[in-house]
Amino acid sequence: MMDAVMGWYREHGAVGDAWQPTGCVARHFGNPAAETEAGRARALIVDRSRCARLQLTGKDRRELVQNLTTNDVLKVPEGKGVATTFTTGKGRIVDRVVLHAASDGDLLIGNADRASALVEWMEKYIIREDVQQADLTEATVMLDVVGPRAAELCHAPLVAFADLHELMILELAGVSVLAMKTDAVAGLTVRLVVPATHAIPLLEFLMGRGGVLGGSDAYNVLRLEAGMPLYGPELNEEHNPLEAGLVDTLHFSKGCYVGQEVVARVDTYMKQRRYLVALEVEGAPPAPGARLSLPNGDEGEVTSAADTGNGRSRMLGYLKTQDPFVGLDVQLDEEGLPRRTAVVVRRPAQAPAPKGGEGNQCSVVV
Repeated sequence: MMDAVMGWYREHGAVGDAWQPTGCVARHFGNPAAETEAGRARALIVDRSRCARLQLTGKDRRELVQNLTTNDVLKVPEGKGVATTFTTGKGRIVDRVVLHAASDGDLLIGNADRASALVEWMEKYIIREDVQQADLTEATVMLDVVGPRAAELCHAPLVAFADLHELMILELAGVSVLAMKTDAVAGLTVRLVVPATHAIPLLEFLMGRGGVLGGSDAYNVLRLEAGMPLYGPELNEEHNPLEAGLVDTLHFSKGCYVGQEVVARVDTYMKQRRYLVALEVEGAPPAPGARLSLPNGDEGEVTSAADTGNGRSRMLGYLKTQDPFVGLDVQLDEEGLPRRTAVVVRRPAQAPAPKGGEGNQCSVVV
């Protein structure tokens, strides 16, 4: 059925291969700048179906996730959700996911093309536990409707007032749609998950209400403006959750999990000196890997960047320094080009959490 959906997209102007980390199915639909403005001002429909979607069943499913990730997932009520991060034994990022709790099986939504990696990682730790995994990625379509009028476009204004990651069922165009309010891009994101066989009626319903189709070019600009990291450029096994600003996924008193001791040590002893920051610079976007530096010798590098359409570019990058405050001027060096000055405009990386249970000692599980 995905072939039929992709055919529908091509009929509606889909062009080019999407940038893989976004999880999108097309690069754009003819006018990336107009798509970006639609997301900023109204609502943009972005198919991010390459993002991982796994269903976990079995009585031990929640305990497994509890033991492998950074947040406390045991008491998430049915219909609610929580962000959490799978970490290695060295406290590095396997993936950031959202767990949505449901009585018939919890739904895990991860980053682009991470389904197989997540399945394999969890299988390493399933010995006698009653846990079954089902990869729903190919059988379903996931639409992120982003922008200030996203809930209105979905004919569900109350979604805007729901708790973050809360689940609900919407009836749209005769189709039952799993909907959730998720991490905000362009002010609001309403995520819709539906069987692939029902995707086209849903898309036609949203288009009929004035929705604009968008691809990875527009989505990348909007997520950079929101300071949202993606797996690959920002989230990977070179970084820990504190460096990447995934503080919303950390629970410092939940007890042991894979990588817990390393993450707790970084926080307790204030060992973190590398922070993910959002920066803005005049002119064209730099290439990933461009050098960032400060007069005192502190430095870092750009991980991803995009032209925002106003003569400026927005980027994310890791900066190794003590306090990368908003407004800090940072030198941007690119091979063969004049030096430019960028400014820190956002810190996705939060300050370390207040001291509490971080000192809990437990063996590193590897």
